Amino acid sequence: MTFLITGVTGRTGAAVADLLINNNQDIKVMVRSEEAGQIWRAKGADIVLGDFTDPDSLLSAFTGVTGAYIMTPPLAEAEDLLTARISLEENIIKAIQKNNIEHVVLLSAFAAHLSEGTGQIVGLHRMENRFKDSGVSFTSLRAAFFMENWAPSIARAKDSGIFPSFVHPVDLMIEQVSTKDIGHAAFRALNDPINGQRYISVAGPKQYSAADAALYLAEHLGQNVNATELDEDKWHGVWGGLGWSEDRCRLYQEFFNSINSGLARFSEEDDVWRGSDDLESVLKRMV
Repeated sequence: MTFLITGVTGRTGAAVADLLINNNQDIKVMVRSEEAGQIWRAKGADIVLGDFTDPDSLLSAFTGVTGAYIMTPPLAEAEDLLTARISLEENIIKAIQKNNIEHVVLLSAFAAHLSEGTGQIVGLHRMENRFKDSGVSFTSLRAAFFMENWAPSIARAKDSGIFPSFVHPVDLMIEQVSTKDIGHAAFRALNDPINGQRYISVAGPKQYSAADAALYLAEHLGQNVNATELDEDKWHGVWGGLGWSEDRCRLYQEFFNSINSGLARFSEEDDVWRGSDDLESVLKRMV
């Protein structure tokens, strides 16, 4: 079997690609430039150039593979993010169908079973349905809140002892998962293909809160660290400073509100795959 891995310049794609290589499995990695592929060529992967916005490049990239890991881009600057996703997903589906790919693994997110009220996750809900309607066989990894999302708060904590959180209140326990464990889930799913559709909730060993993250960080840094709610009226300023479009800022505000209200959660109908990578270990690696 040969697998095509997308998103290798990000954490989850890199994690599954490394696992496959380390287990002596054949992979192709899709990148947008030769330069981005050099590190993977050195590891033994084949390199293919491709872009989700270019259907011809996708047709070529998906040639000769039996399965694929698909991570769609964040589209941070899109003026209408949910609409911008549609053409990308259609390009991917056509490439899969024309190359008769047996099974693909999609990176999705918790609450993707809900059709509204969850911000950008609504786009993943629609993606899952679009793939299902096409008849493509897939496993959707509905990943929990990424533990790596705490990275910006770590820098603030080191400087000031304040650990700001979009998750309110700071003792709210939520499902979280590391990108390492997502890589393991993708590896497992690729090597256990199915006919039809499979929805998996992917989580770490247990639930954690922002207060837990601050406590682990304080122990590692050897200084006081206090988890603090970041006022909602400051959220847009933070994200806008990263160059995000107004639409993406709006969707992320809705996303965090859905977490804080309890709306965003795993589907009770999903199987749950729990990894072993705990939050304390992830924070130490990021520090």
